[in-house]
Amino acid sequence: MYRECRNAACMTVERASEEVGVAPRTLAKYESGEIVPDAEKVFRMSQIYNDPELAHWYCRTHCAIGRAFNYEILNAVSDDPLHMFEKLEEETEEMLAKIKKTRRVLMNTGQKKSWCESTVETVTDWLREAFDVAHVIQKIKIEFGRFLDIRKLVNEHNKKCEQRGYFKRKGA
Repeated sequence: MYRECRNAACMTVERASEEVGVAPRTLAKYESGEIVPDAEKVFRMSQIYNDPELAHWYCRTHCAIGRAFNYEILNAVSDDPLHMFEKLEEETEEMLAKIKKTRRVLMNTGQKKSWCESTVETVTDWLREAFDVAHVIQKIKIEFGRFLDIRKLVNEHNKKCEQRGYFKRKGA
């Protein structure tokens, strides 16, 4: 994956290694799979090669948390923006139908500790639809990350959420 991304960026090993901050031999070992780079190096490569998919692939492949919580990269579907938005609209409509059903069930159920099996099943069905939406959004973020500063947009979003009191920062 590292070599393919570097080649797609039309960079030599020498130039890429200089920008990543490693020796050419080290970069070659990353590319051959002899050494697994740390997350900071991969993030840097992702930026240098202008390939946000590389960072997602690394997390999904080399990090236990990423394997557990990140979606597979949708690399067998169209990256055409119109197609992605059509898919997002379709998945969102399916999720909205599940939201309405789930909301009705929850209004009649009470606290989580008193949920019966059918309530858990209804919530789980909705969550599956939400994952479909989130998966498409991840694809959009990866593709649009090639020309938009997604990191900046995420930071802006987090600041907005903090200002609205949706979360409070916690210490280590």
